[in-house]
Amino acid sequence: MKRAAFGLLCLFVLVPTAFAQISSFGPTSYYSFEFEQNATIYGVDLFGDFYGDPDSSNIFLSTQLVFDGPAGTFTRDISGGFRTPATMNDTIYVAIPDETLFVEGHYSVTVIAHDDTGDRSIGPVYYDVIARPIQQNPLLSIPESVFAEATSASGANVTFFVGGISFVDPAPVINCDHNSGDLYPIGETIVHCTATDSFGSASGSFSVFVFDGGSPVVTVPADIITGNPVVTFTASANDVIDGPVTVTCSPHSGATFDLGTTTVNCVAYDSQGNAGFGSFNVTVSNGPVLTLPSPITAEATSSAGAAVSYTVTATDNATVACTPASGSTFALGTTTVNCTATASTGTTSGSFTVTVVDTTPPALSLPANITAEATGPSGAAVSYSATANDLVDGSRPVSCDHASGSTFPLGTTTVQCTATDTHNNTAHGSFTVTVRDTTPPTIVSITANPSSLWPPNHKMVAVTVTVIASDLVDPHPTSHIISITSNEAINGNGDGNTSPDWQITGPLTANIRAERAGGTDRIYTITIETTDFSGNAAHGTVTVTVGQSRGHAVAH
Repeated sequence: MKRAAFGLLCLFVLVPTAFAQISSFGPTSYYSFEFEQNATIYGVDLFGDFYGDPDSSNIFLSTQLVFDGPAGTFTRDISGGFRTPATMNDTIYVAIPDETLFVEGHYSVTVIAHDDTGDRSIGPVYYDVIARPIQQNPLLSIPESVFAEATSASGANVTFFVGGISFVDPAPVINCDHNSGDLYPIGETIVHCTATDSFGSASGSFSVFVFDGGSPVVTVPADIITGNPVVTFTASANDVIDGPVTVTCSPHSGATFDLGTTTVNCVAYDSQGNAGFGSFNVTVSNGPVLTLPSPITAEATSSAGAAVSYTVTATDNATVACTPASGSTFALGTTTVNCTATASTGTTSGSFTVTVVDTTPPALSLPANITAEATGPSGAAVSYSATANDLVDGSRPVSCDHASGSTFPLGTTTVQCTATDTHNNTAHGSFTVTVRDTTPPTIVSITANPSSLWPPNHKMVAVTVTVIASDLVDPHPTSHIISITSNEAINGNGDGNTSPDWQITGPLTANIRAERAGGTDRIYTITIETTDFSGNAAHGTVTVTVGQSRGHAVAH
């Protein structure tokens, strides 16, 4: 029953007491991974009384510890403890959870006292889990060996790195008997170094080797071109360490060289056996050799001819001069270019030709295709402008098979034109002239006979229409009746109710009925169409009247 009641009481809120307190806790730090560690808590009224007075058995049932930190939260029973008789002074023995000793960090310890009135939270106090320091001499880091090329007879300034690691201090103090950046002589130098910290020191040494691996620099003359086969020259060499050294060349200075080009090879050795090399060419010549272009043909670009560029070279570093010079304007025809190459070995001359030709015909400028309206049966007179220009001759006359201002017939005519320059280059071109008839005939007059019908006896009367018309192109335009209309209904009041009232009997003839409605004139309108042979049409009208008085028509 006591344990059941304790289970219910654990649900209550932990209430810190104003009387109980922890006076000390220790130890307050532990090394990580060193397990089964213990601590002791001293304080006042630390034990719970849920199971009775804090005797040697009840304290284990009524008192627990809560540990919290980076490894997590852990609840543990106390390992032991006691209360000093006749006091409230308590001592608790604590077993530090091994789980917290895996993870370094800051941890809290809180005492939980289970009382019959509730739980009390006392504390917390704290401990740290730390890494165990390593107790040993510092580590010294030195190069295995250092190699450097000598920069002078004194050796070379050599740089290197020496470092160290301390296990007790931020860094050890490094001292070497030869420093990085010092001037080291040629050969081997042993460098001794020491790393020192508050625990101890470490020493070591390494070798710095300064060697002469550089070759002498051989200076030879520029290539020599001469007409004298006996050639003298000067070659020298200098070494960074040894200074000037002897140079040997083959062939040697003062030797007799064969005609043509010979390579002279030179070598120099320093005291360490390092070799330097150099070479140059000696050319013995009887005179420069000209390289001329083949004969050049160029197209004229103007009446002055054409600008022509060319390339002429020569051996022996000769100076080349040509007349006329490259890029000059050459006249039409053939011009000889004379060239001379001058060198220390002699002078050579040569020539080639430049021929400027005109094979380009004039450029024709012709009108676009022309369309004109016919002005008569023969067509139309059409004027145009055709010109030509030649690169060499300038403006040239143009000849066309149909002259400007000629009369062109109806339809399309192709005009062929040519222009020829003074070098018989001919240009050809053409354009078309189309003459068309789009003007309709002109109707001069239209008459009807008879033009008045009497009496209105409902009889058909033959009417003939006469048309006088003219056309610019067609001397005989044709006319015909295309329609007849009336201002009255075909069958109206008083007209006899006869039909039809008109008949077209020929191109210009018709039968028209002599009738009308009572009290009014009937007017027939005859529409005529006149057409030329191009299909252009004109229209006109003439009237025939059935009146209220006598006319001259004959009825039938």
